[in-house]
Amino acid sequence: MPFALISIPSHQIKKDVEETVISTFGILIGSEIYRWGLDGIYDVRLHAAQIDMERLHLTFGDAAHTMRLELLHGMTQKQTVLEAAQKLLHETGVTADISGW
Repeated sequence: MPFALISIPSHQIKKDVEETVISTFGILIGSEIYRWGLDGIYDVRLHAAQIDMERLHLTFGDAAHTMRLELLHGMTQKQTVLEAAQKLLHETGVTADISGW
């Protein structure tokens, strides 16, 4: 079952999700929106992205708070991972670190 693991320095939350959408402006996980990069609003930025064999890891936040998301991605072919990384770069300006492929 797809899930999102949301880590904040003080605790972790595991959520079952039906849909996840990543865009220039943030991420939609189920019915919750986590925003970043809205023309500097609140200084929240996507800082890092990593893609391994099972998960997409996203780190974002501002100077005071950082969040880390882990999402099961379901990609099974390296070409699909490379295409996803290219879309992420195009949408967010962040280059994903790809490992294990």
